[in-house]
Amino acid sequence: MDHRAPPRSGRYPPHEQTSAPQEREDFDELASAYTWWQEAGRPEHSRCGVTIAPEGQRVWLDEPGNGLATTEPGTELSGGRSG
Repeated sequence: MDHRAPPRSGRYPPHEQTSAPQEREDFDELASAYTWWQEAGRPEHSRCGVTIAPEGQRVWLDEPGNGLATTEPGTELSGGRSG
């Protein structure tokens, strides 16, 4: 895999429209994550981690104290900082 090329994921190019609300929401979330990844300097996947605890889940970059997103038990993952 060429690590200089952007990852290829998702179902719709940015210019296409879809009428399915969940698919549009999924694409918007993917586009937001891709933008964050680019703005963060395109960090390697090995710099990312997840901590799972009874209080919830935490996604982090480089170290557990550098949180990107958190959850509480029984909820969906929600974004934290944007860059």
